[in-house]
Amino acid sequence: MSQPSQAPTRSVVPPRSTHASYHPGGYGVSEGLKRARRPFAVRNAVTGSAIMAFAVGVYWYSISKVKQDDFSDLADVRAAASTSHPQKTTQDQSKRI
Repeated sequence: MSQPSQAPTRSVVPPRSTHASYHPGGYGVSEGLKRARRPFAVRNAVTGSAIMAFAVGVYWYSISKVKQDDFSDLADVRAAASTSHPQKTTQDQSKRI
């Protein structure tokens, strides 16, 4: 007969006790927490650098594309709007009453 598969077991250590051991005295960082984070330091730095490079790249691309637009077509729109009938606002409506 085949053995029944076992569900993964949970840690028997309560979470509050691990928090107390990793953060002795409140907000400090213990040596155990430093050791636990050490294997992930390089991967976290590479991931953070990649995210930062992407954000800077999007910013640089957006700014460079906006700089090359000369907005000369907006002068035509503004000139046409100034010669047409002015739009009435709610303040204009209240002044008439």
